[in-house]
Amino acid sequence: MLKALIAGNCPVVRLSRQAPLAAMYLPQRVAAPALADVGAPGGVLSALCADPAMTLESWLTSPLVDDIFS
Repeated sequence: MLKALIAGNCPVVRLSRQAPLAAMYLPQRVAAPALADVGAPGGVLSALCADPAMTLESWLTSPLVDDIFS
C-alpha cells in the first residue's frame, strides 16, 4: 500500500522499508522525470524510507512544520 502526505505544495511518499532500493526506483526513474517534463521544480516529490511513527513525531514537534494533512 502506498501512503502519501502533502507537505506544503509537495507530496511526500512513504516507501517500503523492506526493499528501499527497489522502492526508490519508481520515484527516481519514473515520477521525477515525468514531473520535470511538465515543468515541476526539482524537489517537488519527496520519498522516504523511514519509521513512520518516528518521522511524523519529529515533524509534529518541529517548529518549522505548521500542518500535516493525510
